[in-house]
Amino acid sequence: MQGMMLCCTLIDHFDSFTYSIVAWLEEAGAAVRLVNYRQVGADIWAQGDFTVLSPGPGHPAEYEKTLAALGGKPVSHPVFGICLGMQIMLYQASINCTPIPCIMHGKAAGIAHNGQDLFQGLPPGFRAGQYNSLGTAECPPGFTVIARDGEGMVQGVVDKSRCLMGVQFHPESFLTEHRSVLAANLLRWVGRG
Repeated sequence: MQGMMLCCTLIDHFDSFTYSIVAWLEEAGAAVRLVNYRQVGADIWAQGDFTVLSPGPGHPAEYEKTLAALGGKPVSHPVFGICLGMQIMLYQASINCTPIPCIMHGKAAGIAHNGQDLFQGLPPGFRAGQYNSLGTAECPPGFTVIARDGEGMVQGVVDKSRCLMGVQFHPESFLTEHRSVLAANLLRWVGRG
């Protein structure tokens, strides 16, 4: 897919950051198509080169259509989850996200990562914008933790066998350092999928 524009289907969970994510992906060179999460069906995976699960309000259990579609996802179709999007992936794999001690609405926190895939070429730690009140320190079987914050909460996961990756922080946020590198690395990961 190198040299070709990647087409992204962004499943919108009615979050105020949805259009910031669209801009972040388009600036990196992706074409983006928005789909309301209430309209998600089994055919969603045929509608682009990769899919992004947007942030959104509430608990992952409230998004039954997204959860059901994710359960039937073809193994080779890359999916990237942001905030609630990552929580949906983990919830679908039987990890429950619960209220965190310090609500992180509009706060930047230090992120430690593995330096691979999404984090390739980044310094060992960087500041990232967070907008969440739920989180987890657990990781389900099949997933690998690729980033954590200073409190030990999961900030990034990957399941390479199923082409799933998610982050708890908002890579598109103005509070996040290295936004453009994160976007380029995401598209590189998708192109390898």
